[in-house]
Amino acid sequence: MKPPRPVAPKRAMFAFSMKKVLFLFPMALLLAVFLLGGTGCANIVPPLGGPRDSLPPRLVKAIPGDSAVNFRGKEIVLQFDEYVDLADVQRNLLFTPTFQVNPSIEAHLRTLTIKLRDSLEANTTYSFDFGDAIKDINEGNVLRNFSYTFSTGPALDSLSFSGAVDLAETGGIDSTLTILLYRNPDDSAVVKERPRYLTRLNSQGRFSFRNLPAGSFAVYALGDPGGSRRYQNKSQLFAFLDSPVVVRPGTPEVTLHAYQELKTATGAVAPGSKTLPQPATDRRLKYSVAGTGPQDLKEDFRINFDNKLTRLDSSKVRLTADSSFTPVPATLYLSRRSVAGCGRVLEPGATAPVA
Repeated sequence: MKPPRPVAPKRAMFAFSMKKVLFLFPMALLLAVFLLGGTGCANIVPPLGGPRDSLPPRLVKAIPGDSAVNFRGKEIVLQFDEYVDLADVQRNLLFTPTFQVNPSIEAHLRTLTIKLRDSLEANTTYSFDFGDAIKDINEGNVLRNFSYTFSTGPALDSLSFSGAVDLAETGGIDSTLTILLYRNPDDSAVVKERPRYLTRLNSQGRFSFRNLPAGSFAVYALGDPGGSRRYQNKSQLFAFLDSPVVVRPGTPEVTLHAYQELKTATGAVAPGSKTLPQPATDRRLKYSVAGTGPQDLKEDFRINFDNKLTRLDSSKVRLTADSSFTPVPATLYLSRRSVAGCGRVLEPGATAPVA
C-alpha cells in the first residue's frame, strides 16, 4: 500500500484561506444587515424636543461698554447670547440727541453693529433707545426697551423730565404720540427743525426723558405716523406747553392735552357703486375772538359765534390759567337771549357764574 501523497504547501494554504472566507462571509453579511437595520430604526425615531425658548436675547458684551465716557469712536458693537434680528427699525429706534445723518445698524448672527455717520458734539450724552426692535431669530422673543448710552465728555448727563399726555376731546390715551423737546422756543421750530430730544408714550399715556442736560426746552406732543418728527398738517394730533420747561433737579411733571385742529372727513363707497362719497358737512360751531395766543385779560374777553346758539350750559364753562389749568373766578355774560344749562333761560344782560 502506497502512502498518501503529501499536499503541496501552496494548496494547503489556499484550502485554509477558502475555509476562512467561507466562515467570515456569513458573519460580515449578518453584521451589515444588523447595521443597516439599526440605522433605519434610528432614522424613524423622531428627535426629542425641549421646552420652547421664551427668553429674550441678553446682552453679554458691549464695545465700548454701556455708559462709557470720553467716547471718540465711530462704531459700537453689541454682542448677545443668541442670534438676533431687527424689526421695524424706523418706528422703534430713537437716537437722542437727534442726528442730521442717522447711524446705520446691522444685525449679523449674535452681533449688532452701529456705525456713526455724523459728527458727535463735545461733552454730550447720547442715548440709543431700541424700543421693541431687537428679537431673537428662532422664536422671535423681543428684548423690550433696550437702550445704550455713552458720553463724549467726562460724565453722563443725569437729569430727567417726565409727564403725561391725554386727548383733549375725550380724556383718553393715544400711545402712538411722540414727545419732542426743542432748544429753540419759537413756535415755528416744530415745523421747520428736527427736535433735540424725543421719546414715546407708554400704554398709560406717560413719558420720561433721562440723561438730559440742564436747560430750557419747548415741549410738544405729536402724532407722527410718517416718522418725519415735524408738525406738517392740521390733521395731526398736536399738543404743546405754552411756556418752556426748565430741566433741573426736581423738575415737576407736566400734562399735555392733544387735539386735532382739522379732522379728516371720510366716507365709504358701496361695493360696485360708481358714486363718489359726498364731502361731510361741517357742523362745527365756529367762532372768533379779538386776539390770538396768550393774552393778559385786563378787560372783558369776548367770543363771537357765527351761528345762533340753541343751548349753553354755563356749568361746563371753565376759565383756567396757563398749562396748569388753575381755575380763575369769572362771570359769564350773555349779550342775547339764550337757553342756559339746568333748564334756566338767561335774559339779555343776565349773568351766570363760571366755575
